Amino acid sequence: MYPVLLKILACICMLADHIGVFTDGTLYIVLRSVGRISFPLFAFLLAQGYHHTHSKRRYLARLFLCGILSEVPYNLCFSGTVYAPGSINVLFTLALGLCALFCLDQIPAFLTQKRNFSEDLAALCGLVCCIPLILCAEWLHTDYGGWGVLLIMGMGLFCRRPVPLGTVLFLFSARECGAIAGGLLKSGASPAEAFSAMVSACTPDHIAGRALFAFLALPFILLCSDKQSTFPHSVVGKRALQYTFYLFYPVHLLSVALFMRVLPDL
Repeated sequence: MYPVLLKILACICMLADHIGVFTDGTLYIVLRSVGRISFPLFAFLLAQGYHHTHSKRRYLARLFLCGILSEVPYNLCFSGTVYAPGSINVLFTLALGLCALFCLDQIPAFLTQKRNFSEDLAALCGLVCCIPLILCAEWLHTDYGGWGVLLIMGMGLFCRRPVPLGTVLFLFSARECGAIAGGLLKSGASPAEAFSAMVSACTPDHIAGRALFAFLALPFILLCSDKQSTFPHSVVGKRALQYTFYLFYPVHLLSVALFMRVLPDL
């Protein structure tokens, strides 16, 4: 599977997720569950793109610029207002994740080559430098927050190693279940009670159960080729396709807001 096909799949899952916000019943559960698959796919594609891009600075600039342009459509879609300080869109999570990949890659390389650090110590320094980025995602309330940045880091470190990659994705998928168990243990519940509540939440009608569907992204990730598609053949065509994927995010948010919020009230 070429990365471009994975991008299309990720976009379809994301669109289903955002339409699902405005539905209820079984359709809500199905669409929102399918939507959980999208972010791990985007996280993997970002990690892969980091190693293939000709300019990491331009890559980061595109993410931040598109994130800024998408914020109003994001607020209109999910809050019905132009300004909603509660959270910001997922492109900022991806941008912070890209910065984390840079830290994991460039800082250890610099410390080993220029400062004669051991590889283990240099790698540890790279990880430590990622902590402010994780905290920043939490502070800004980006979509998926610090967990999103951590997943991107895991994708960057283990993108071609199935077992550790699967472990990282499982931990990400089970984060809501873990939060339930941790919250109950903190409040004084017994381990048996916490475990029982966690298991009870592992159903699609609960947010923790739907989060588990993110693990279904794993087979698609493992099937994805490291080679780029030759379609389209021209440089102009490739650039047009690239920007089409960037524009899909704000355009689909505006479209969902229009069809799900504005038109039903007319």
